[in-house]
Amino acid sequence: MQDTSQQEDVEAHGDPQQQQQQQQQQRLDPEDGELVRMEDHLKSVLKDHYGSTKHPTVKAAIDALAPYNPIGAPAESPLLVGDFVCHTIPEFPGRLKQKDKAVVQYTLGKLSFGVFQPHHLVCTVRSVRQTIRVRTESKTGGTFKTYDYPVLMDLTIHTDGSSSSSSTRSGGTSTSTAKTGVDAPTITDLPAILSHDAVCYPCPDQHHKDQRLRVIFKGSTLMPAPCVLRDPRLLQVWVDTFSGAYTKAQAERNILSRSFRDLIAWWFQVTLPTDEEFAASQNHSVHFELHRRPPRGHLDILYLTPTTRITRGNRGTLVVVEPYDSKTLALQAKAPSFPEEGEAPDLVEAEEAYTKHIVGVAKQVVGDELLVSQELEV
Repeated sequence: MQDTSQQEDVEAHGDPQQQQQQQQQQRLDPEDGELVRMEDHLKSVLKDHYGSTKHPTVKAAIDALAPYNPIGAPAESPLLVGDFVCHTIPEFPGRLKQKDKAVVQYTLGKLSFGVFQPHHLVCTVRSVRQTIRVRTESKTGGTFKTYDYPVLMDLTIHTDGSSSSSSTRSGGTSTSTAKTGVDAPTITDLPAILSHDAVCYPCPDQHHKDQRLRVIFKGSTLMPAPCVLRDPRLLQVWVDTFSGAYTKAQAERNILSRSFRDLIAWWFQVTLPTDEEFAASQNHSVHFELHRRPPRGHLDILYLTPTTRITRGNRGTLVVVEPYDSKTLALQAKAPSFPEEGEAPDLVEAEEAYTKHIVGVAKQVVGDELLVSQELEV
């Protein structure tokens, strides 16, 4: 009798728990602007704390959004596909300390798992992007999607070995006095793109199927930014910097280091970069690829809307991204400053060309030249 009366009460007045959930969803319906305001708050506090997710205010903003993820099965959502820019910074070990917290710097070796040479070169990370595309679609007990998941880092490589931000701010050049006594700008900074290539797919585990993506790392490519390919002076500095780097690095290794490197290459069946590859490359890039036992991980999709995606990796790394737009790119993918007009006109043209390229990414999958450069070597 009690069950019957409860059923009649539910039919008459509705399920209280369901009503509470509906009221909560209505209160945070994306269309009423509440979720958008919460997203904007998260991005604002990320900006205040230089993109770090370790600050308690940032963590609190993420924790506030995650329970209201409006997408029921984000791992299968078409919102995963597209071009995205990160609001968060890389925070893995090895970051070089700077007085300016907004400057994110690592050595080239740290950014490339110790593979790319010269490994000691200091790199400023200007922005991090993702270009996710559906790779394959097959039926194995249903629709199964695999995604290309490259992470693109826009870098400034400091060829003078400086770990301070002064070279970037002063224009990426120094002056040298020739026999004529005239100061001529010497290029010390090179815009570059480091692509970490991976594939991902919805987790087959039923417990995590709708929320988790499995990730398999495949390899990396280091390439000059398009403005370097256009400018003969920049390109010459690129060639001078990287030519012979792998032969030199091998000669400097001791027997133990060489043996360990050979063991790693055999275990993972790694195709390592070589000076011959660099010399033969039409776009002056180098690449390494893992053919066996590639590193694997996962991403839990905490929150997904057309304007924001929040993920947590298997090591706890939080990443916040949003789709490309010109405003975001202008702030986060800014090309390095070069000398003022009149001092080095060719470098000013290079900066303008690179800025146009980056903004153009917002309208295309990737800038045409970058897309071509990837197809040549990858």
